[in-house]
Amino acid sequence: MAKFYQPRETQGIYEVVPNRLTVNQYDRVTIGFKAVSPKELQDTTVDASDVVATRYAIDPTTIELNIDTTTPRTFTLTATQEVMMSATPKDMTKPLEVVVRRPTYSHKPAVGQQRDPAACWAACLSYWLSVAPGRDDRSFVNILGDLTASGTQRVSSGWISYRARSPRNTRAIGWLPKQSYPTVLPNL
Repeated sequence: MAKFYQPRETQGIYEVVPNRLTVNQYDRVTIGFKAVSPKELQDTTVDASDVVATRYAIDPTTIELNIDTTTPRTFTLTATQEVMMSATPKDMTKPLEVVVRRPTYSHKPAVGQQRDPAACWAACLSYWLSVAPGRDDRSFVNILGDLTASGTQRVSSGWISYRARSPRNTRAIGWLPKQSYPTVLPNL
């Protein structure tokens, strides 16, 4: 059966149920179409209106399409074949909805969490401080550094509250079961 696929170099969020691929504006996006046989590929029309920048033949049964992502928009990529004695073409695979979105809020790049699986909150806080009007930017590393500046982090009644050098940076961040952690966590 014919199918659309996303090559490894294409980064995006694919949702199975609505069959939707969401990508960022200005990213390099390639979408592949693989048919069962060369004849099926030859008889199939892969259409994405005016968003296909280039089309490459990978092998006799596969093509890849480079998509133009210079403008935020939503479009549908279809693969159809003409049916004899019918005005409606037959879908060879489920149509793929592609959403090209602006990559960032206020055109600021996202902040990564530097391979720390538990630091998403610090990356988020760093990002929102950089886009919030009237707030000073804080880097991801500085936010994490503020949490260890006081020497210890106290755990009381299940809440961890981190105390930094500045009183305005003291925050209760989350709940942890009291039995799983000692009363004082060491400096990280």
